[in-house]
Amino acid sequence: MSNSDAIQDPSPTPGGKGCRPGCLMTAFIAWIVQAVVCAGLGLPNTYWHRIGNLQAFEGPDSVILFVEVELATRRPGLVRSPPVVAQPSRLLQIEVAPDGAARTTVLKSDDFTTFNMNIAPIIRIADAFYVVDYPEGLLRKLHDGRVEPLDWAESQAALQTTGLHDIGWRDESLDRVSERNGWRRLNEWSTSLPDSSQPIESEAHSMRIWCEGEKYGVMGMIRAESSAREAPWAATLLTVDTKPWRSYMASPWTRAHRRKAK
Repeated sequence: MSNSDAIQDPSPTPGGKGCRPGCLMTAFIAWIVQAVVCAGLGLPNTYWHRIGNLQAFEGPDSVILFVEVELATRRPGLVRSPPVVAQPSRLLQIEVAPDGAARTTVLKSDDFTTFNMNIAPIIRIADAFYVVDYPEGLLRKLHDGRVEPLDWAESQAALQTTGLHDIGWRDESLDRVSERNGWRRLNEWSTSLPDSSQPIESEAHSMRIWCEGEKYGVMGMIRAESSAREAPWAATLLTVDTKPWRSYMASPWTRAHRRKAK
């Protein structure tokens, strides 16, 4: 066999096997960069409070706002979906008299409750306000500073007194029941999120209610004012500290639900 036909060993690379650790190190650094930049591995979450869902009603003697203060969380990384999530932090009932006097009640709830009108519209039945869990049709009674879930039988019994049977999505028949019981919805069904460009107006009580953003660009204040020139007044109903903070810990809402799951 000629020299040209002989099988030749591959030429050794400079340093022998020394390139393998270098290649592995490069790949490891690339993985770390990808994990940090894309997935946010090892980076803290950013949290802030903001005014979330709101439902407003006009009654014989006052206007009542049901306000959800949210804890928003921005998770680090470029591939998080969604990048910002929010959970209810506090549920408030704010009653405003025609002269501007206001009373705020913190509503205590033992499980998840929202005032998002798409899935939890509020209805007034004879004795109290109720949150309607859509599409299950279960009711949560708002009274005595608490959110009290009703079971299926109790919910159906309460709904039967109104003549309602099947409740649809964004079912405006709920508002007709509220009106028969003396309470009219003031905000539109299109959204329960506050809008700083349009006030919530009560003609019966000559009142305007505004939601405003603070310097961090999220809703942090609710104020009311008289629309009657002969009796002017103005009042701040709610102020929320919207300043963000960072933490490596899970949100209080998440930690609470983890404790309940154990």
